[in-house]
Amino acid sequence: MIMTPKEEALEIAIKTRDKLLEENPNTSAIIQGCFVVASSLGDTENLKWISDELDGYSSNTEVPRYRKFWQRKSGKPREDIYVIHSVLIIENFCLKEKTFEVWDPDIEDKGYSLDSGWCYRILSGVKNRCLIYLTNKITELRYGGLISSIVDKMIDDINIKISKMNVEAMSELQSIYNNLSSGKSETDWSKVAHSCRRVLKIVADSLFPSQNEQYIDSIGKRHNVKEDDYMNRLLAFVDTKRGNGIISAEIKYLSSYLDNIRDFSGKGEHSKIDKVQAEQIAVHTYLILSQILKLTE
Repeated sequence: MIMTPKEEALEIAIKTRDKLLEENPNTSAIIQGCFVVASSLGDTENLKWISDELDGYSSNTEVPRYRKFWQRKSGKPREDIYVIHSVLIIENFCLKEKTFEVWDPDIEDKGYSLDSGWCYRILSGVKNRCLIYLTNKITELRYGGLISSIVDKMIDDINIKISKMNVEAMSELQSIYNNLSSGKSETDWSKVAHSCRRVLKIVADSLFPSQNEQYIDSIGKRHNVKEDDYMNRLLAFVDTKRGNGIISAEIKYLSSYLDNIRDFSGKGEHSKIDKVQAEQIAVHTYLILSQILKLTE
């Protein structure tokens, strides 16, 4: 079974944390596990310090607090010294119980030395930071990932069914995704609402084609189901399938919301919808499509 990047990251995060909690864990292996987790998740913010721990810090890079030390020379104030070596090098010095030279940012003479006790302190700082990172990621992936996986599954299911129903509708779904994920501040979010309307109309055309005569629902209420009455046609389809009231309520809500947005947007340039409104429209559209397409099975 092929795992998603998030599933792979969760599995590696759990295994790496288990290793970290063992007696005398290998710090290099722990930081390598963190690197795989961060890479799988595209976590660029944490990938930076993880990479620096693996490869060593450059002389002009700010190092974490656990890599900073100070010592006082006779007649001089205390001076900060920085350890920029990679975790692997520090670990080797610990094993051999040797001292090693450290970089001084202000003095050309780099003759400061740290004994193995300081090495253990650095490794302890690295492991503590890794423990916090892994624990946070495991919690995030286990619980935040649960909702994400439900949504991903729903979207995949919709895409499969829509692709079999109508290619044009699939194109509109792709347009919704492209606009929401563009990340551009100047994005015209009304395009999302337009694509959502288009998808719903195409689905309505397929499941309940327009009719000149009014549709009489199961409780005797009449509805216009002409070309432009695509939301009513979706309601009519749900009624013919004896769908539950939740679907109908969701359709009515989105229909009203879209009408309000359309009226609001028509008032001028400064009345355009924002990203949050666009996201809400997309979410409701996907929920409606998911429930309606189940009725087609």
